[in-house]
Parts: sequence; structure tokens; C-alpha cells
Amino acid sequence: MEGLTAAYIGRFQPFGKHHRKLVQFIDSRPDVKGIVIVKGGSQWNDKNYDPYSSPDRNPFTADECCGMINLSLKSRIKKPYKIVRVADTKSKMTDPLWKEWVEAVIFAVGDRDFLVYVNEPHTVRAFETAGIQCRSFLIENLGPRATIIRDKIAFEPEDEWSKYVDPEVAGYLKRINASERVRRLL
Repeated sequence: MEGLTAAYIGRFQPFGKHHRKLVQFIDSRPDVKGIVIVKGGSQWNDKNYDPYSSPDRNPFTADECCGMINLSLKSRIKKPYKIVRVADTKSKMTDPLWKEWVEAVIFAVGDRDFLVYVNEPHTVRAFETAGIQCRSFLIENLGPRATIIRDKIAFEPEDEWSKYVDPEVAGYLKRINASERVRRLL
């Protein structure tokens, strides 16, 4: 199969419908042969806080996030995908081009011949400086960002937040008692 591998990078805390819709958008691109979902900040969770941000940004472990991704994407996309984990690097906070982190992503993807779907200007600049093609995507009408979903998980009844994640993910979040965990971190 000809085509490019497409990478989609995020923390996925949690993996919401908006994330799944973006993966489905990438899946629909005729020039994309496969998808690599990059779980960034993979070392941060509710017990190992990111020293550069607030603890509530990463309430779930990398294993939990990857589980949510698989639950959401199973039978919803056609092209092959894999999930890779990339830890944040210390230099990400001091190097304006995030060279060490970008190289870690390239290594995790396994090939320099891929493109990244991203809208954040700093991330675009970092990857384009490394010679990696970037494409943007429309984000209108995709639903709230994960930050808002986390707030809803913490403070609103399940029927108010569960509509922003796929049913399989909502069930998983309920099983791991996500509401209590996120509330504790706020």
C-alpha cells in the first residue's frame, strides 16, 4: 500500500470523542496508509506529577490512556494503527525547538518518512524544523477539549460528561473511579 504514515500526538487525558473524530478524519485521508497515535507525556499521572504543570492535567496513567484509545478506536477505523508512548524530556522546557523530544517521537514512530497532524504552532515549528511535514485539521464542532471533560468528570453527574467520550470509554472511566481521582487532583 502506497502512502504515508500519519502521526497524531496528544496526552489523551481522557481520550474523548473529539480525539476519535480526528483519528477518523486521518483514517479517511486517501494518502495515509497507517496511523501512529503518540501518547505524549507518558510518564505523568496522578502519582507522578508533571513538575511543569498542574497535577490535574494528567490524572490517568499511560496504560489507562492507551486502553481508552483502543476501546474507542476498535472497529471505528479501517487503516492499521499503533500507539506509541513518548515521555516528555527535560529539554522540552528549555529548548525552543524541542529537538530532543521531536527526535524521541521520530524514534518511536520508527521512520522519518511520516507526517504529523497538528494545529499547535509551536509543535508545527518544532517538527517542520526537523524536516517532518505537518498538516492541520479543522477543530470546529468536535466537542470540548479534554480539559473541560476532566472538569465535568470531577464535578458533574455521569450523564453530563459521558456524552463527550465513547460509551466504552465512559464505562472504563466509571470502573476506575475517574470522578473521585480527578476531583482529588483539582
